[in-house]
Amino acid sequence: MKPKAITFDFWGTLFTEGEAFLEKVMPARYEILLDALSEAGHPAEEAEVREAYRQASLAFEEAWKAGEHMPVYERVARIFALLGAPTTPASSPSPQESWRKAPSSPP
Repeated sequence: MKPKAITFDFWGTLFTEGEAFLEKVMPARYEILLDALSEAGHPAEEAEVREAYRQASLAFEEAWKAGEHMPVYERVARIFALLGAPTTPASSPSPQESWRKAPSSPP
């Protein structure tokens, strides 16, 4: 029988987030979220965004442990909800797309 697909575990196996990743990528993600929140008419402080991000990351980890996938769109919507910000497409210039396009590895 010929296989139809081959998969592998990239995140956490072939690639792990080290200090260089955190130093380069996380500030860009926080900035994207801060900008999107301001544009949605709901400005926030960086400390608030960091805490909402942390909580969304915990929810992501719980979903992962339960065998569920939490796409970036849901994760960002969760961050907005934690901050009491609107999450309708009309209220924001898609921070999810900006986040996806942000550098994912240090230069």
